[in-house]
Amino acid sequence: MADRFKVIFFVFYFSLFLSSSWAQFSTIDSPFNTKIQTISQDSQGTIWVASTNSIAQFDGYQFKPIQLNSKQSKNAIYISDMAFIDETELLIATRNNGLLLYRLDVPTIPESIDFITEDTIFAIEKVDQNIWIASEKGLYRLSSSDHQYYPFEEEKIYIDSMVYQNNQLLIASSNRLTGFDIENKTFIDITYPLSDQTVNFWDLYIDQENNLLISTNQGLFKKNSLTQKWSKAYQDSSGLNVKTIVSDSENLWLGTTDKGLIRSSFTSKFKPQHFSTTNSNITSDIIATLFVDQDHNLWVGNYYGSITMISPSAMNFGLNADTLSLSNCPKSQAIDGLIEDFQGNLWFVATRKTVIKVDSKNKVCTSFTLEQGFLTNKHEPLPILFLDNSNNVWVSYSHIGLVKIQDSGPVILSIDYPLKDPNLFIKDFITQTDSKTFVFGTSRGLVSYDTEKKELRTLPSEPSYFQQSIFRGSYQITDNQFLIATNKGLASFDGTMVRAMKTIQTQLTSERVQTALKDSLGNFWIGTADAGLFKFNEKQELVKNFADQPQWQGHK
Repeated sequence: MADRFKVIFFVFYFSLFLSSSWAQFSTIDSPFNTKIQTISQDSQGTIWVASTNSIAQFDGYQFKPIQLNSKQSKNAIYISDMAFIDETELLIATRNNGLLLYRLDVPTIPESIDFITEDTIFAIEKVDQNIWIASEKGLYRLSSSDHQYYPFEEEKIYIDSMVYQNNQLLIASSNRLTGFDIENKTFIDITYPLSDQTVNFWDLYIDQENNLLISTNQGLFKKNSLTQKWSKAYQDSSGLNVKTIVSDSENLWLGTTDKGLIRSSFTSKFKPQHFSTTNSNITSDIIATLFVDQDHNLWVGNYYGSITMISPSAMNFGLNADTLSLSNCPKSQAIDGLIEDFQGNLWFVATRKTVIKVDSKNKVCTSFTLEQGFLTNKHEPLPILFLDNSNNVWVSYSHIGLVKIQDSGPVILSIDYPLKDPNLFIKDFITQTDSKTFVFGTSRGLVSYDTEKKELRTLPSEPSYFQQSIFRGSYQITDNQFLIATNKGLASFDGTMVRAMKTIQTQLTSERVQTALKDSLGNFWIGTADAGLFKFNEKQELVKNFADQPQWQGHK
């Protein structure tokens, strides 16, 4: 199945399964007592947190604050933003002490940037080799050789967020959106869909497809980078006061000031999930800021100074094992194919035969048993459990066929489609291309299944030998673009056709591709069965074969 909606695969003792903690919410012992403004990470991986009146670094165990002095002795310093401009320098924007510089290599009290005389600084954005500073009166551009100032037309503007997109700085100020054309040095008013309503803009964010996302007190909105049209980012956002936005490789995370934390999948394979004080360990439903670190941990800061870190393992489930009583579940030592449906119910296959549903709300287990009995050949592929776009749960039993689970019907499962070819193994679910068609990776290339016509067919490929290849794995790049790893090389899949990625394949020293992905920087990583790990840049040019490095030799 595609990595963005990956079936999590376990075979372990059931008692261990019951006692494991799925949701790793860790509330950090926070030294802050005011709103968390922003969270960042330096080049060494250290987490830095700024509240409205203090900054501290987290060493993995505790926070260590840095000393801040205010020019206004009677009032505490008021921090609005911070950003690392290189490995040793941290810029700090304040609303009453101007712009400050803190040097990590010579830890002292942060010093003022002299040529910026304004006390009210709102935001910092790094673009290429330039640093852009937004004050209440205008924009400053800082470089290693000079600096420039571009005043706003208005006397003063209160800025909530600033982000870079397509050679423009986009600025959110209360109920107004403004763009600054960096090349032409001009300000531009930007129209938005809520001009006839009372709206407050909070956060601006550029997603993986270069679309502009705006969090507001009226929900979340998106401006498509290609069509330039506005739309609701997802239907359940209406009326939500969305304060902050961040994303990891699989999810969009929203921090609200009334509903806690919301996770929305990029692939839309499940409905948005809510994490609040009632179903998780976050300490407040009033979220101020979010940050995803280099290890994919999600950091949540709230309005009261508390910080919660959510590990990647917690992002796979909306359930917390501590709140469940599973004593009525059947005992089993072999647990396969864990997934979660739209309602937060957990599904898995026990003893390679029985499908188990765990109702997280009512704390009840339901068993669905296959008529054909146990699968006795331990060398057969394990059952594949997957969820379609309508929240139906399906399971593929190697030679037997595809089963659609009728949740409201009898507990005995019936075959929706019996596999007729004894040499065809369904190895993984990849995607659903429309309301009735699934795509699977198999022992004979990629196949599609029409749930209405009950037909299974091999998908076309270029070259044709991919139709007889053994599927090893897939990685979803966009909604309809996948990397496909096979024993005959690397391919791409666009929803209809499998095509060889010839530019990359000709530079590989093996056809036996086991796994592949495209990282957030556009690099392709290819793992092979017998020639090691390869890295290619966004132009598909070979950067490195790690098997050629001394520390990798012998580990091909």
